This record gives sequence, structure tokens and C-alpha cells, in this order.
Amino acid sequence: MQSNFTISVSHRQIAVFLSDLVKPYNGWTRAHMDQGFAWRPGSVSFRTLIDGGACMTTLETKSELTLRSETLRAIQVPFTVPRKSLFRRVGRIEVGSIFDTKQLEIAAGDYCLVFETGLTGEDQMWCGFSLMPQVAAAAAILRNDGLLSPPDSLLMEAEPA
Repeated sequence: MQSNFTISVSHRQIAVFLSDLVKPYNGWTRAHMDQGFAWRPGSVSFRTLIDGGACMTTLETKSELTLRSETLRAIQVPFTVPRKSLFRRVGRIEVGSIFDTKQLEIAAGDYCLVFETGLTGEDQMWCGFSLMPQVAAAAAILRNDGLLSPPDSLLMEAEPA
């Protein structure tokens, strides 16, 4: 599955969260800014390369990870999409910012969620999200553009904003 869409990024962040969360966005601390993401179960916000504007966005499910050669920043985190009922084997997630989201249906399960971002030749930001079925995905900075200064142990706790 692959979905392509444009999201209007605001406040230098883009998020992936379960659609039924009452407060889906995360509060940011200095440690979150340094590592480039704020995570809690059901919600993760990623620090983007630009403050705001249109972002060409892709979300796809894959069997294995291959980073794009033009990726400037890449971060992986665990992400779980719960089953809504015994008969409904998909869940709803949203990708977006405070002012603009795209709702998608994803098969329920445990995933490794990878965020990639970069710039086109016209300095247009793009973001890619890959979901790979995996039981125990550890958070990691896969590619650092030099603007992140992550701690030795990544912070895996955030408060709702």
C-alpha cells in the first residue's frame, strides 16, 4: 500500500497518530527537539526541516527498510495500530500537522515506523513514512542531517500537547 498526498506543515512538525486520540499532538521538551521527535504510545511528532509550508508526503507499508539516497534525516520508532474489534482488522491513523491531516486505514499490528525527509532542488520539503511489520522496533536515528544532537538514550516519553 502506498498513499501520496500534500500536508501543510506548521510549527516545524509533522505527526503520525491514532485517529481516535483525544489529544493527538505531543508537547516538546528540549530533549525532544535535540533528538528530532516526541513519542508516546499511539502518537509521534517529528521535527521537520522547515518551519511551515506544503510538504509532499508519502506513506507506505513495506517488508524491509531501504532509505532513499536523498534522505537528509531518518528516524525510526515503534508504532502499534490496535484492532478495533474482533471483526475489524484495520485501524485508522492520521498523518499531518495541527491544521491539516490525512486519515488512512492501516492493518492492525506492531510496526517499525520510519520517517524520512529531505529537500527537492527547489527547496521544497518532502516527507516519507514507511511502516514495516515488526514486533520489537527500537527507536533510532538512522540518518542525522547535523541539526539533531540526540542523547545516548533516546527519550521515549512525551506528554499530550
